[in-house]
Amino acid sequence: MPEPRSPRLAVLIDADNASAKIVDGLFEEIAKIGEASVRRIYGDFASTRSKAWIDVLAKHAIIPQQQFAYTTGKNASERCDGLEKPEDRREAARTYIETVGGKLHGFWYAFGEHDGWSLWEALDNVSMAAVSLAVGAGGAVSAFETTVLLSIEDTIEALGKAQSIRYRPPAR
Repeated sequence: MPEPRSPRLAVLIDADNASAKIVDGLFEEIAKIGEASVRRIYGDFASTRSKAWIDVLAKHAIIPQQQFAYTTGKNASERCDGLEKPEDRREAARTYIETVGGKLHGFWYAFGEHDGWSLWEALDNVSMAAVSLAVGAGGAVSAFETTVLLSIEDTIEALGKAQSIRYRPPAR
């Protein structure tokens, strides 16, 4: 009869509200219960509050997930400023990306984790990074996330190249 497998646990850490000082003890306790098969930390690593976490990420194989804080220091009444001064930011967004030769494909406001979504096409990653940095430096947007999309052709090429890589998983 096979040996029973220990529970597999997901460790999801809120870096903005937890201290990095707890991480060693946290993983010692988790090891008593089972295996931490998913290790992620969410936070605004651009802020000084989360900097202490940077030193412990590699040691514990924690995958950081950048989440900028859109509403830092704001209360619920301040978040309603849009009711009194509604603004269509599509043209501003279009101007930003066109400055570096890109294109705005869509812009939406949202109810949820992020206040808005936009779909931008840039000539290259450096151009998109420049727009992201400029928008972030303006101070009005405190959380910014980008995802690089691959064409089907690029994905097929990457899959072909992956076949020649002789990856060996780390010893457990």
